[in-house]
Amino acid sequence: LAVFGHIIGLHRYFTHKSFDTNKFWHYFLLFCSSIVTLGSTVAWTAVHLKHHRYSDTEQDSHSPKFKGHFKVFFGYFFDAYDVEPRYAARLLKYSEHKFIHKHYFKLLSFYIVLLAVINPVLIFPLWAFPTVLSVVMGGIVNVFNHWNGEVSDSKLIAWTVAGEGWHKYHHINSTAWRNPFPDLSGFFIRLIKSNQ
Repeated sequence: LAVFGHIIGLHRYFTHKSFDTNKFWHYFLLFCSSIVTLGSTVAWTAVHLKHHRYSDTEQDSHSPKFKGHFKVFFGYFFDAYDVEPRYAARLLKYSEHKFIHKHYFKLLSFYIVLLAVINPVLIFPLWAFPTVLSVVMGGIVNVFNHWNGEVSDSKLIAWTVAGEGWHKYHHINSTAWRNPFPDLSGFFIRLIKSNQ
């Protein structure tokens, strides 16, 4: 759920539009992206595209050089991100993205309560674990791939974070649906993307 929601959904599909897929996978990725508690597709896209524009400068919400390593690693728990919806204007044309952005915390709360009603144990594998994993994966990439105030690649991080360790490669090729090997996310994308 963390890989599909965070890396494949929020990052490569909704933010960078790296690939096309059918309606089923579109809504599955939208659902997974919403439950990993990293913000709506609009908010996450806006922050991430601003990160690309101002990478490793004072205007970069993800810059450990300017924000501090701890605050960037756990940035989702701080008021660290300045969401400017204009960076996600493309998504705001779609009713589902506007709806989720407007009602994000209500929808997330409803999902958690629904899991609790069905069986409280489901909260852990279907919300808590994917959320923690998504925050940690984002923290690893944002801190260690920008450690010295400069974007870098790491094969070790690529193995650890489903292909996202190729961060310098990603900054140069932001619309690529796959990264160099190893890239677990790219493997899954190959299975769900529309052939063009």
